Amino acid sequence: MGWARLWWGLILGLVGCAQERGLEGWLEPPRLVADAGGTAGLRLFLRPPPGVSLRAELVVEGPPEGLSLDRAWVELAYPVALDLSLRLAPTVPQGEYSPALRVRAGHKELRLGFALRVVQACSTPSGPTYLLRQGEPVPPQLELLRPLALPGFALYRLREGAAPPNLRPNRRLRLFREPNDPLYPQQWYLHTIRMQAAWAIETGQDKPLWVGAVDSGILPHPDLGRIEGYDFVSDPQAAGDCDGRDPDPTEPLHKGEVTGFHGTQVMGLMLAQSNNRRGIAGVHWGAMGLMARAFGGVEGEEADAIEALLWLAGLPVPGVPPNPYPARVINLSFGGEGTCPPGSPWYEATQRVLRQGVVLVAAAGNQNRPAEGFEPASCPGVIAVGATDALNRRAPYSNYGPRVDLYAPGGVLGRDEDQDGQPDGLLSLGFSGGRYGYTYAQGTSFAAPLVSGVAALLRTQRSGMEPEALAHHLRQRAQALPPQSCAPHACSMRLLDAAEALRP
Repeated sequence: MGWARLWWGLILGLVGCAQERGLEGWLEPPRLVADAGGTAGLRLFLRPPPGVSLRAELVVEGPPEGLSLDRAWVELAYPVALDLSLRLAPTVPQGEYSPALRVRAGHKELRLGFALRVVQACSTPSGPTYLLRQGEPVPPQLELLRPLALPGFALYRLREGAAPPNLRPNRRLRLFREPNDPLYPQQWYLHTIRMQAAWAIETGQDKPLWVGAVDSGILPHPDLGRIEGYDFVSDPQAAGDCDGRDPDPTEPLHKGEVTGFHGTQVMGLMLAQSNNRRGIAGVHWGAMGLMARAFGGVEGEEADAIEALLWLAGLPVPGVPPNPYPARVINLSFGGEGTCPPGSPWYEATQRVLRQGVVLVAAAGNQNRPAEGFEPASCPGVIAVGATDALNRRAPYSNYGPRVDLYAPGGVLGRDEDQDGQPDGLLSLGFSGGRYGYTYAQGTSFAAPLVSGVAALLRTQRSGMEPEALAHHLRQRAQALPPQSCAPHACSMRLLDAAEALRP
C-alpha cells in the first residue's frame, strides 16, 4: 500500500543511518513536511545484533516542542521495518527543524536525525469519518457527508459525542515506493524478468492503451509521455493544495518530499518513455498513463482510494467528470489491514472493476507478514505481488504466503549483492534539488508496477484475454524459485517472467 524509498547517497548522511555496538537503523524519508496539528509518516528500519532479542524504546526529540509518536516500544529479534506516525501539536509554529528519533535498547542507543518543515494548515472539517452500508441504522451523532460511488455505501462524519462501537472507520491506507536509454544498464530488475527477450516479441510501441494507478499523484517528468488523471484527495489539508478534489493530479512538491514522489516512480517503472536516448526504460513502450491521486502523503483515506479506483475503470463517481479514457490495467501500490470479505467495501469495489474487464495488480505489502491480511491485495481476482532482491530471494520486508500470486524485483537499498557497483534498489523517475532526475526505490510498491507493465503488454498482444485468464497465464508462465528463496518462512514463490508470458 510503499511503501519504502531512500535517496541513494544519503543513506549514511541525511537519511539518518547509524550504527553503534551492533544495533543498526535508519529512517526514511530524510525530510518531512507536515501541518501543525497534523501527522506525517516515517518508516524506521532496525536491525538488532545477530542472535540477540531486544526491547527498544522509541522517543522523538525536538526542536520543536509538541512532537510525539504513535508507539513507544518495539520488540526486536530480527530486522524490522516499522511504519510510524509523527504527530504535531496544533501549537507547533511554522518553520524548518532538525528533530531526531532516539532508539534505546539497554545500553545500546541510536539517534536518527531527520529534517522537518512545518507549514500552514488548510481549513478542513474535523471529526472522524465512517463507511456505512445502505440500510444500516445511522446513529444520531453521525451526519451524512456523501453517498459513495460504490453502490450501497455512504460516508458519514461524527459531529458530536463518542462513536458507537462496531462502526467501520474510513481507514487510513499507506503507500506501500535492450533499448538505447542511457540508464538502462542500471535497471538490473528488467534483466531479472527478461524484458529484453520480451521486447523482441512485443514492445507495445505504436499500440497505445491506458494504464492507471491509484497513487500520490504525478510530476510532468520529461521521461514520461502522455499522462491524464484526477485528484481525488477530498481533505484540502491532506491534499496540500487547499482545494480538495480537482482535475489536476499533479503532486505538490512539498507533498512529494514526503512520499518520495511515489506515484511518479510507479508510473515511471511502467511507462517511462523507452528507446528515446533519455534516462530509463519503462516496461510498456506505448501505453498512456492515467493517475488517480488519492494520497496526499504516505497515507490516504479509504473512501478516496475506492472512488479513484472506480473512476479509473470508467465507472461513475458523483461530482467527478466521467473518465474518457478507462484503463485496461490498474496498479494499486498501497494497502491496509483487512481480508477483503464478501460485502466489504474493497471486495465490492474490486469485483465491480474486474467485471469491467480491467486487470488489477496490487502490492502485497512490506510488513514481512502473510499477505492475506492486507487489502486490496487479498481481494479475489486481484494479482498480488511480492518483492524479491537482486539474487531472486524474497526481500526481507515483503509479505508472503499463498495469497501472493507473483514475485517481482522490489530491491533492497543499502546492498549491492549483484556487485554491479549500484544499489540494489529499482531505478525510476525522481525529483531532487529543484530538478527532474532519477532515484532508487525499494518495496512491493515497485514490484507491482513491473507486473502491471507486463500485464499491459499482454493486453496489447492479446486484447481479448479476460482478467482471470490473464492472471492465470502470468502465474503459469512464471519461473518457480527454490523453497529456500522464501527463508525464513516456508512458501512457494513464482518470479515474473516477461519473455515467457509473451511467448505465443
